Amino acid sequence: MRKEILKFLFGCVILVLLAFFQNARAFGENVSISIVPQNPTPGSPIKAQIYSSGFDASRSNIIWRIGDKTTEKGIGKTSIETVAPDAGKSKTISVSVTTENDIQLTKTLILQGNDVDLLCEAMTCAPYWYNGLPLPVIDSRVKAVAIPHLFSGGKRILPSNLFYEWSLNYEGILNSSGYKKNSFSFKIENYNNYAVTVKVSNADKSAVFEKTIILPANQAKPEIIFYEDNPSLGTLFNKAIKGEFQMLVKTINIIAEPFFFSNPEKLDYNWKMNGQNIAPEENNPKVMNFETPTGITGTGAINLQIKNLANFFQFAEESLNINF
Repeated sequence: MRKEILKFLFGCVILVLLAFFQNARAFGENVSISIVPQNPTPGSPIKAQIYSSGFDASRSNIIWRIGDKTTEKGIGKTSIETVAPDAGKSKTISVSVTTENDIQLTKTLILQGNDVDLLCEAMTCAPYWYNGLPLPVIDSRVKAVAIPHLFSGGKRILPSNLFYEWSLNYEGILNSSGYKKNSFSFKIENYNNYAVTVKVSNADKSAVFEKTIILPANQAKPEIIFYEDNPSLGTLFNKAIKGEFQMLVKTINIIAEPFFFSNPEKLDYNWKMNGQNIAPEENNPKVMNFETPTGITGTGAINLQIKNLANFFQFAEESLNINF
């Protein structure tokens, strides 16, 4: 009887040891799912792939499921292609792996249909009718604004209830980051590319989205463009005056429009004709009136310099010959 008890206890010990070693072996094996790209926009193509440690995924039987539907399966099936969920929706991607040593591993990833619109605008001047965007120039500032579309439980989270983490050229901007801080501005100091990144999240980080945009290297400079203020047709903003201008009426106004200056209220206009200072319209330094001298023909060499009194580096000069 004693022998049988000892045999039974010995058998139990062996089973426990086998189970222990099996579990210890499985403990060293792990699987994770990654998404490419990491922050897909709603409805965009994505690739889900597994990363393994402790086993050879290429020799393992892998089953992929989206929701409760099996989409792909097979030996070494380490990735699948699908699309990101629509805005406000979610998608569950799961993978079941049976390793070459018959160890079972599973992993589940839930994707949320989140997005962020990231806008950058140069804080420089351009006329109201200008169809393009103001360009950043040296020593001007650019304002970045995040418009998040983050969801929780199918409902959009108010942008005012979110946290914003800003980075410039991949370095965190701590004093511009935080709760409700959906914008920040920075100075253009050189002609290099600028990478602007924002990471938006809710309080418990259950909804997170990150976006980066690259402002390409830009060598724009402040400039002046002349336009004719025609007595009959008004200001001809659709036709810039360059080089020479023929006066066909006795009196005309030339309008000088500054582009891409900071602080337009701080601009100083210095008009000259044939090297002599001339005075612009009293309440509008952008406008210069010209009158054809009676019985005289010739050319007036017009030169205009515009300086930004608040920024030494912002300066423009333009010339024009007026024939009368």
